[in-house]
Amino acid sequence: MNEIEVPDYFYKFLAKVEVNNPAMVGDPIYNRFLMSYSYHKSGASPSVEGMADILQLGRELYKGDVLTMFQASMIHDMLRYGDFFKAEEAYHNFKGANPESEYVATLTDAYDKVAVLAPGKEAPGFTLVDEEGEEVSLSDYKGKVVYLDFWASWCGPCRGEMPYSKKLKAKFEGKDVVFLYVSIDNTKDAWLKGIEDMQIEGEHAFAPGFQHEVPKSYGVEGIPAYFLINKDGTIANSRPARPSNDKIYGQI
Repeated sequence: MNEIEVPDYFYKFLAKVEVNNPAMVGDPIYNRFLMSYSYHKSGASPSVEGMADILQLGRELYKGDVLTMFQASMIHDMLRYGDFFKAEEAYHNFKGANPESEYVATLTDAYDKVAVLAPGKEAPGFTLVDEEGEEVSLSDYKGKVVYLDFWASWCGPCRGEMPYSKKLKAKFEGKDVVFLYVSIDNTKDAWLKGIEDMQIEGEHAFAPGFQHEVPKSYGVEGIPAYFLINKDGTIANSRPARPSNDKIYGQI
C-alpha cells in the first residue's frame, strides 16, 4: 500500500485549535487527538522507539490537567508496548510528581503486570503437550536461547509472520536457538491443522485460549506475541521484534 502524502495546508486548522482545553480532560477522543497532535508537532511517525521523545515533547506542549492526562496515557502505552526501562523510569517519575493523581492506580496496575516480565526476570515456567501428546517444558531448553511465539491458526497476523519465521529459523540452524510455538487455538484439531497447513517447523505446545494459565502468565492479550528468553531461563526481551522485522536477527 502506497503511503498517502498529506498537503501542508491540511494542518492549517490546527492554528485555530485550543490544544490545552481542561474542560475536555477525560474525553478519550480528546486524548487520542493529543497523541496525534504530539506526533504531528514532532514531525516523526508513531513508533514504539519514539515514545519517550513524545513524552518529553508533551511537557512543552501541554500544561496543568491536560499535561497530567497526556503523560499518564503516554506512560501507559510505554508500559504496554515500549522499552521497559524507559517506561519504568517514566512511571516512577510520574508517580513521584503526582502521588495523589487518579491515574496512579491504573499505571501501577500496568506496571505490575509488565515488571514480572522485565529483562533479567525468570521466565514463567510451564509444562504443556506437544503435537505428539508428549510433555514439553520450558525448562527443557535451558542452555539455549528460546524465541517464544504465541499464535493461533485463526490469527491473520500470526499466519502472515510464519513464512518469515521459517526463514528466521533457517538462519539459526545448528545453533543454540529454539523456536517454540505455543498455540492458543481453542481446539487441538485447529492447532494441528494450522501446523500442517503452514508447515510450521520448530517446537510446538498447546495452551488453549487466552485464559489458559500459560498465556496469562506472560500477559498475552493479543497475538502474535513474542518473548526472547536467555540460555539461563531469564527474560532477555519481552517485546522482541517480529520475524518479519530484520532487527530480530541481532536481538537473538
